[in-house]
Amino acid sequence: AAAAAAAAAALSAPSQADATLGITPQELFIGVLHAAAAFELPGLQTACLDTARQHMSSSSLLPWLVAAHPFSARAGSDSHDPGWEGLKRLCLEYAAVHGEEIQGMLDAPEGQALLTSLPGDLVYALMKAVNMEVAGAAGAGGKKRKLS
Repeated sequence: AAAAAAAAAALSAPSQADATLGITPQELFIGVLHAAAAFELPGLQTACLDTARQHMSSSSLLPWLVAAHPFSARAGSDSHDPGWEGLKRLCLEYAAVHGEEIQGMLDAPEGQALLTSLPGDLVYALMKAVNMEVAGAAGAGGKKRKLS
């Protein structure tokens, strides 16, 4: 619980230690979730997911989604970790709700470069989530956007 509280504090207000250690708050969070999975601490995994839910943003979405993907359930893989699976699900839910914003990030040159470096099944899952929000906005009188 103390580690989850430290991760939450780091995500809320980066400290001098972050600069000293040379890590971002997102990297610290990923490290804590790795430790929770490695030591099979379901309580810490739950606390990490609660923290992620509170601090999910467009800037944390892609790093967290990329970190979670290798450890979550995928076609052709029978191993997955519930903490990472939960983080991946949170990321995709966030992308579905904030599709227009995420699509704008992905349309930028940096976003395009990132997309080309990701596994195809992850790109597909992300685009499917983003498209859900964009299509939903179109159905509610919003403007439907073509996904690139």
